[in-house]
Amino acid sequence: MKPNEQFTYNKQTKEETISRPDIDEVTAWQRGELVFKSTTLKEIITVLERKYPYSFVYALNTLKDDKYTFRFKDKTSLREVMDIIAEVSGHIKYRIENDKCYISPL
Repeated sequence: MKPNEQFTYNKQTKEETISRPDIDEVTAWQRGELVFKSTTLKEIITVLERKYPYSFVYALNTLKDDKYTFRFKDKTSLREVMDIIAEVSGHIKYRIENDKCYISPL
């Protein structure tokens, strides 16, 4: 491998790939940024639950399989993140109460 190359191994297919990812994107986590590239809402929520001290409550059928790309700077509040996600998705609404974030269909 050469500098700036990334090795990926798929256990299921036993396929190996070497790629040249966007280094800014790969290291965003070190700056506390949240980067989602072609990611489902369910996957996004999984990451948000680790980043913020909230539990997410939703019905699986509320979350469509649409994929989204977002980038949030460090220190962005959960409310700001959810405002943007709700507006862009166009099919969910949310409310935050105490330590829970409730997501429901629009």
